[in-house]
Amino acid sequence: MEDNKIEDEKEKKEEKEEKKEKEEKEEKKEKKVKEEDFQKNLVINNKYVILGKLGEGGFGKVYLVKGIEDKQKYALKVLLKEKCSAKNIKSFQREVEILKYLYKWNKDSYILKLYESGEFTTVDDNKRLYYVVDYAEKGDLLHYVKASDIGIGERYGKILFKKILEGIQFCHRLNICHLDIKIGNILLDDKFNPIIIDFGLSRSIMKLPEKTLIEIKGERGTNFMKCPQMLEKDVAYSGIDADIFALGTLLFQLVSNQKGFSKADDLCYKNIKDKNYDLFWTKMILKREDLSKEFKNLYVRMIAYEPKERPSIQEVLNDPWFDEINVLIQYDPEGYKKLENEYKDYMYALELKYKDMIQLEIKNNPNHEQNDGNRGTKGISSFEGEQYFEEDLIPKKLDKYKNYKYFAKIKGITNPVKFMNLLMDKIIQKNKDECTLKKYDEKLKFKIIFEKEEDADEQENEELEQNEEDDEKNSSEQKCIMDVKIFDCENNEYLLCFNKKQGDSEEFYENFLKIKEIVQNIFN
Repeated sequence: MEDNKIEDEKEKKEEKEEKKEKEEKEEKKEKKVKEEDFQKNLVINNKYVILGKLGEGGFGKVYLVKGIEDKQKYALKVLLKEKCSAKNIKSFQREVEILKYLYKWNKDSYILKLYESGEFTTVDDNKRLYYVVDYAEKGDLLHYVKASDIGIGERYGKILFKKILEGIQFCHRLNICHLDIKIGNILLDDKFNPIIIDFGLSRSIMKLPEKTLIEIKGERGTNFMKCPQMLEKDVAYSGIDADIFALGTLLFQLVSNQKGFSKADDLCYKNIKDKNYDLFWTKMILKREDLSKEFKNLYVRMIAYEPKERPSIQEVLNDPWFDEINVLIQYDPEGYKKLENEYKDYMYALELKYKDMIQLEIKNNPNHEQNDGNRGTKGISSFEGEQYFEEDLIPKKLDKYKNYKYFAKIKGITNPVKFMNLLMDKIIQKNKDECTLKKYDEKLKFKIIFEKEEDADEQENEELEQNEEDDEKNSSEQKCIMDVKIFDCENNEYLLCFNKKQGDSEEFYENFLKIKEIVQNIFN
């Protein structure tokens, strides 16, 4: 009897602990509920009116706003509610201080301009940090590079890269290193000039009052942009040399729409380390045979294994690869102006192309028989023989789709649930080694988690700087997470929308193009 009593008490205790654990999990789940976007026309501190959402990163959301007094458009970044820890607030404030410092010394550089920062109180009495910066009318440089099969090319790449170099050179002269240079951190203004953004990982490298340069340890940035010294444990490196390396990898991608290597310790980069340039270019030349000798020489110098062998930014600006535009600037200003106008026309054509790419209209082929893979049936009857409509306008009442960055207009299906299930099957079949899918409570929305480790974004493993906490770390998961949702536009029209939840913008864009191709194949 005594044994039974002890056993009963043990079972009750286990049940109690299990119940408590379940309640704690539910509580954590509730805390992780996605923060609602600010509504259109919300007024911030009686100064700005929200016009819509521009994007979302790991720590904040960015909104398009209009100044109440000057009627100008700006971008407003707000630190996420659940990210308001002491460490994240400190990081946010540090980025603000760096932007303020840079803006103080030059208001006309190619650096993101910060106009205001502070906090405001939301309707639920929460204090929220924000800052107001340039609105980049032409969007991400990444879109333009991807819109061209061969990248921007050398002729026009020189114009754009020269301005990016001048922007980073300005930072270096003020002892600020960016430490996260990449295509995804370059936006374009209304004249297709670069705007360098995301100074969240940036650091001042001058130790005061001694006026000595500080060396850095630990990884920062995106894998294929990291210099080899970042990947070596406990090895200190110069922030300036790390930026030069990243600028070199950016240059190659800008000009060719290719990554030279996946990481500065892979077999491809080993050829650079060993100075076996012929073998390196033998492998790279498979896709591009038109790269000039001057370009190749500059590229391998900028990504040299030894930091002391990398040129300074001024040496890059004086490199023979820039001779054409340097001569025009000095001796033929009108000729350079003509070349700049050609560059703008070229970028405008790419802008139209990428807009077509991300806002694709897909129509059902009534004669096409579907194969839904896992179920092994002939197809989904709702796809077959449906009439599709030619209405081009998206209903005004359908407002939530604007929170998604890209969309495809779907015509000719009557059962969106079956379509989404089919799409999930096809994605898994095509990408089974690198992604998993999770369903939301909603039937018409799912999440794709790409877990491929190459191209992971923004990992800051260790901080060893003066006036910083020794144990400060700020690392993000090595995943690219995407939301996919379908919206009903009525009349058998749907919008299939995509948005980045986490990860590198470039990887997200590449994954979007993969899924868009799968959608096209379903209809073909």
